[in-house]
Amino acid sequence: MQGTTAKLAQILANTVAGVLLLTCTPLCAQTPSSRVLSPDSDVLQRLKNAYGGARLDQSDSLAEATVTLQTATGPVAVPVTIVRSAGGGQRIQFNQSNGKPWDGNALTLEPIGRRVLEFVQTGHARALLNIFKATSRNAQVVDSGASDGARLLDVRETSGASTRYSLDASTFQLRRMDFQRGQSVDAAGKIKPLVETYLYSDFRPIAGISTAFKVEHYSNGTKQEELTFTNVRYVQANPAAANTMPGGQR
Repeated sequence: MQGTTAKLAQILANTVAGVLLLTCTPLCAQTPSSRVLSPDSDVLQRLKNAYGGARLDQSDSLAEATVTLQTATGPVAVPVTIVRSAGGGQRIQFNQSNGKPWDGNALTLEPIGRRVLEFVQTGHARALLNIFKATSRNAQVVDSGASDGARLLDVRETSGASTRYSLDASTFQLRRMDFQRGQSVDAAGKIKPLVETYLYSDFRPIAGISTAFKVEHYSNGTKQEELTFTNVRYVQANPAAANTMPGGQR
């Protein structure tokens, strides 16, 4: 455990993180039963408790995983190491096609690596973090009621962009995230919204923290990437590292 803690602290302390911003257009419509939630609402407290409560804010993590990308020539598997701080920061490490670790320089990042980074970062930062940190950017978290066994939450940004979250009605674990990002043209030449969907499954309790070991990304129903964790470890948060990783990636 000491070796893991030291490795995690070193990686986090040396990370200079940027923030990945995604632009999207409104997806979720206002409904008569919608209500804006305060940060201390029962709904948001129940959501945090579903993931371990205070432990979630007090733990850094080190994980090994595989990202599988769907390409024109078939699936491509990329082993990754993911380091996350309690403050929400994230660092993603992987090798490029030459077998050497990516050096963090955007100019040397290959297209496959760019997809890995955007997928893993979006699936992390736009999920729970986006909900719990909404008030810090004047966004609203809206309880939109229940549908098909799911509790629906919408996060609405001041720009008009929105993200919908589908929580398991029993466990309150996040099962699905949807948001619209621009438009696309179908095979018939018709323009339609480009809807991004992230699915979370295979939840396992690790050190008292509920962790989704599988994350899938779909664009308008077509699978793009899948993240499968093989090992996840949590350790006591390093306050210094949390200050150097405010919520981005490198």
